[in-house]
Amino acid sequence: MERNIRDSQNFLHDKKLVSSLVENSNINNTDIVYEIGPGKGIITEHLLRVSKSVIAIELDTSLYQFLKQNLNSEKLTLINQDFMNIKLPDGNYKVFSNIPFNMTGEILTRLLTAINPPQDMYIIMQYEAMLKYAGTPYYKDTLKSLMFKPLYDIKLAYEFLPSDFKPKPNVSIVLVHFHKKEYCDIKKATMLEYWDFLSYMYTAPGLNFKQKTKNIFSYEQQKRLKKIINLDSELNFSDWTYIQWIKMFDTYKQFVCQDKKKLVEGSYQKLLKEQSKLEKVHRSRTQRY
Repeated sequence: MERNIRDSQNFLHDKKLVSSLVENSNINNTDIVYEIGPGKGIITEHLLRVSKSVIAIELDTSLYQFLKQNLNSEKLTLINQDFMNIKLPDGNYKVFSNIPFNMTGEILTRLLTAINPPQDMYIIMQYEAMLKYAGTPYYKDTLKSLMFKPLYDIKLAYEFLPSDFKPKPNVSIVLVHFHKKEYCDIKKATMLEYWDFLSYMYTAPGLNFKQKTKNIFSYEQQKRLKKIINLDSELNFSDWTYIQWIKMFDTYKQFVCQDKKKLVEGSYQKLLKEQSKLEKVHRSRTQRY
């Protein structure tokens, strides 16, 4: 069944504002830009002026037909599909999108975990969702922010007014810039190994360093590591800094024996399965009531 994206999407209407946002981005005439959920094309028009080409993916058939009739450019490719099902490019590309807010997690996870993630993303999203992905300095780091900080600098680029949208949202909306780092912060390891480590730590029993790491670090390793990263042993794991997490992972990767690493391997996929089960339960309860 086709989702009605219009039920979950708030559209910008001020062309001057959109023009300013696009012009202040780092998109230029060498860039291929993907736009997810273009609606009636107010952002698309401005992206076409500054980029090499635009691939606009619109699931809603009536909006897709509207775009076909009203946007005429050789630089534009329109796709009437679910973004979650399309193949992402092998080469460099950027993303600029006002995405459906109820799909923020799905869309960002698809982009950020892609084999070839975008060089830059400008995403219009709810402020609360931005906090989860950006973490410090805006909020405490979360599992989401820790997962993607090694790859991206994540910054708040613009704060909207409710009147900037139709219909007016009853939540705060922001533009967030994800800029891919020149060099990943994870050295001599794969991102999956790092995500496994994070997922294991987040789901391990306890709240502090000793409790969370007792099954993977020896007593002596714990003692040395706390000193190296200047960590208060009683500090709640949600208050650990990004740098402390990275140094902890480096120590784990270099010095923990393979038998203990087996406890950690596959933790990310296990977490995804558990989250999927919870989402199914939530959807079934919502439909029931």
